[in-house]
Amino acid sequence: MVSITERFASIKGETAPLPALPVALYFHRFGTVGGGAQHNICLLANALCERGFHVHMVTWDGPDAVAFHTLDPRIVWSRLGFRHGAADKLRRTRVLADLLRDHRIRILVGFVMSGDKTVYAAAKLAGVRLIVAERNAPTMYRLRYSFAQRWLSFRMLHLADRITVQMPDFVVGYPASLRERIEVIPNPVPVAERSARPNRPVTDGRFNLLAVGLHSGVIHVPRNVNRLSCYHRELRERQTHRKAAPGWQRHEPACGDRQRHDGAA
Repeated sequence: MVSITERFASIKGETAPLPALPVALYFHRFGTVGGGAQHNICLLANALCERGFHVHMVTWDGPDAVAFHTLDPRIVWSRLGFRHGAADKLRRTRVLADLLRDHRIRILVGFVMSGDKTVYAAAKLAGVRLIVAERNAPTMYRLRYSFAQRWLSFRMLHLADRITVQMPDFVVGYPASLRERIEVIPNPVPVAERSARPNRPVTDGRFNLLAVGLHSGVIHVPRNVNRLSCYHRELRERQTHRKAAPGWQRHEPACGDRQRHDGAA
């Protein structure tokens, strides 16, 4: 009998192709939202599908939700819906557990789900292996959660078979009882080769001001970026009257399918 580990090793080319393994990926919302988490989950789902896995996407989207990013047509996307209240928590737990059993899914990977008790409960009821993919640094639990919430979230993580984090430094932020379950999968974004020097102009004497935000057509531009745009316009107006003032250049790379450029040199 082939183990789950041996099947996953085929992704790296370590073994010969094996029979397709059903795997489920969970995220709370996927439709009409073009954030970085959704984008990378979509890339992972498509890559697994290309390697012969039967991929199921599971979200709490409504039945009419449309994916913002492109999904391989072979991927099965289950939109299970969401309502507030204990009754719907029980419904979601039952529906998700039934889905995992009916499709004979052996592995469920949940992204940013430390507080979603329904996913933990459904995974245990269905008898699947649960991988919890943590996105943020564990300091988030201290900054955003009360002591009781933090204690409960860490207790829930004990139900996971594996926990993945982005950096080795994150491991020490979790209780010692969880560290044997933690795997470090480095972020693919390369480390900067040099530090920013905002007080120094570039070679042509102009200063570059970089702002990064979403321009997806669905998510509104953050309030701070709008405020930054106002400051930029004010600087340009001052330059018109004071020729000696340093030049400014603004470029906003979008985390989506559109980009916006304003005030290029």
